[in-house]
Amino acid sequence: MIFSSEIERKLDSVESAIAVLIKLLESQTSEAYKIADYKFWPCLSHDEIKSIEDQVGFSLPEEYVAFLERIGNGSVNPYQGLYAVSHSLKICKTRRLDIPFPHQSAWNTEYDGSSAVISAEDLEKPHFEPRLSSSEKIWMADYFSDDHLSGCFPVARMDYEFQLIVSGEERGHIWEDVRHVDEGLSPYLIHGEKVTFLTWYESELDAHLNLLRCTNDQH
Repeated sequence: MIFSSEIERKLDSVESAIAVLIKLLESQTSEAYKIADYKFWPCLSHDEIKSIEDQVGFSLPEEYVAFLERIGNGSVNPYQGLYAVSHSLKICKTRRLDIPFPHQSAWNTEYDGSSAVISAEDLEKPHFEPRLSSSEKIWMADYFSDDHLSGCFPVARMDYEFQLIVSGEERGHIWEDVRHVDEGLSPYLIHGEKVTFLTWYESELDAHLNLLRCTNDQH
């Protein structure tokens, strides 16, 4: 597939960062990180990606498609890894990816003692603890509902999950799901600006490079 000059520039920048990372790993004295930890799964062809899109009923953002075709279909690192498309699809199998993502700015809510209308089935979800009141259970069911992740395609995990928005006004942007620590959903920002997939990934690579340099300096 032919990509725009801007995407090609970003791909070149990511490939350069990966090359620097591999070179640093080859010269490191510490055994904390190994080249094998930075393995990329084989790339997907344009036809394979098109087949996936036809199957799920939506198109993937162009920068992500470019990464899959030229860099790889996921990787072991950084952090807990970049998901392969098949793994992402398993994670989000209960989500409606064709429905627009419902947020445009950071979202969070706190339990205020009130209750919302929700089904009895939701009240029986495993994450509810017996000591919680009925109204707290209702609030949690709404807070952790997949409705907040409509249009979200999970691409990676650190201590929380990175979401690539595939539907709605935020399409193409990366968001962070930090609801497990009561911080809601928020766009991934660099210098206060929302970023798309390749810019986000290069930023994460740069952060990991700095970590590796610090580790080498200590040995």
